[in-house]
Amino acid sequence: MQIDTQTLSLSSSEEVLIDRVDESHRDMSDMVRIWAAQNSGSYNRKGLAAMRELLKVRFESLGGKIEERVLPPGESISPQGESKAVIYELALQVTVRPEAPVQLVLTGHYDTVFPEDSHFQSVRDVDADTINGPGTADMKGGILVMHHALSVLEQSDKAANVGYKVLLSPDEEIGSPGSNAPLMELGRTADLGLTYEPALADGSLAGARKGSGNFALIVRGRAAHAGREHHLGRNAIAAVAEFTGRLEALNGGRDGVTFNMAKIDGGGAVNIVPDLAIGRFNVRMQNEADMIWIDAQLTELVRELNMKDGIDAELTGGFTRPPKPMAPANA
Repeated sequence: MQIDTQTLSLSSSEEVLIDRVDESHRDMSDMVRIWAAQNSGSYNRKGLAAMRELLKVRFESLGGKIEERVLPPGESISPQGESKAVIYELALQVTVRPEAPVQLVLTGHYDTVFPEDSHFQSVRDVDADTINGPGTADMKGGILVMHHALSVLEQSDKAANVGYKVLLSPDEEIGSPGSNAPLMELGRTADLGLTYEPALADGSLAGARKGSGNFALIVRGRAAHAGREHHLGRNAIAAVAEFTGRLEALNGGRDGVTFNMAKIDGGGAVNIVPDLAIGRFNVRMQNEADMIWIDAQLTELVRELNMKDGIDAELTGGFTRPPKPMAPANA
């Protein structure tokens, strides 16, 4: 991609630096292929560790302090309905000139949505200018853009005025449950924050982002023989299915809010009324008022489930990422 310097007010020395970004196209293309070939699905800890080593080698060129940050543990619900601790991979932080008068925070993530056993593991050429591969856009390519921009900054005579911290997290694709706290911490210290997610389809920067929440509904019923004593059983899967239908019906009820039941665990032998089922779902919203509305809707749906004879429903999880509307400062 060529940068249109005609629309920018640049000095001759700055134009030289911009030209160096253009000249790095081949290096960036080659490197993103290498990075994409390393699977780093959010739950592939071995792959994430290997990807982090590749990133450390790359970011060492900036000359700053590189450290691996331990993330707070999370919690998940097992298929048996039990809470268990989740240990996340380490986040990678790079710090350069923390004493400079202007401080930036640049963030990204090195996990992808594609698990270790995904069929999508390699890069292919779509045409002369386009490649397709796991994480090439979201966001291993974005991390490369970030690195090259910082590399050029380091060659500028203005570099001494600007310090920055880079945080690359391993859990963004699952809602940033572990990296949320350090991201908030770094954000409070910055004059400007930039995240290197893909641009919009027309190439413009994305200034707003929906919020997200991940929930698990645990429903306990009553087991019974499906033939002799079906009437004594209370089917937990049927209760989750009813909840799912009502959850789906909420879509379209409020602008920009979506509900997605993504996975249901439960059941066993077909001649037993299942006494346990777990429904896992995601919600998206545009603003804080949406979060209040979502909370009220979920509370009511769970309350109604608990009114059924022999059914005990518990909602776990919560909002993992608040919405980021376009504010004047962003614009």
